[in-house]
Amino acid sequence: MSDWLNYIVKQTKDADFLATQGAAWIDVRDNATAHVRALQVPEAANERILLVYGHYKWQDWVLSARKFDPKIPKGAESYDPNKAVYAMTFKSDKMKRILGINKYIDMDTTTKNILDDFKARNII
Repeated sequence: MSDWLNYIVKQTKDADFLATQGAAWIDVRDNATAHVRALQVPEAANERILLVYGHYKWQDWVLSARKFDPKIPKGAESYDPNKAVYAMTFKSDKMKRILGINKYIDMDTTTKNILDDFKARNII
């Protein structure tokens, strides 16, 4: 969470970094559910199941955070999420097909929960 705090709230990275760097993500609660389901579902045995809700650039988190706290710096203002290019993408169809997980916690909910937690612990 230190990267999230530094990059999104404190914006220790420049706009270019925020608009071009990222990875894949999943809310930790969905990750936990998937691990439990993998132990419960016999078909999950010997399978490699990628736990991915989606792909992001750090600026996507900035945009989400600003919905809940407009004091968050704007970051890369020219960023267009529809034009984002990802070096790698991951298929997570086994999460749905094998583990039966069809509903995920979205980025906005995750972001709001992170910000609420940081505020409750006087981090921000």
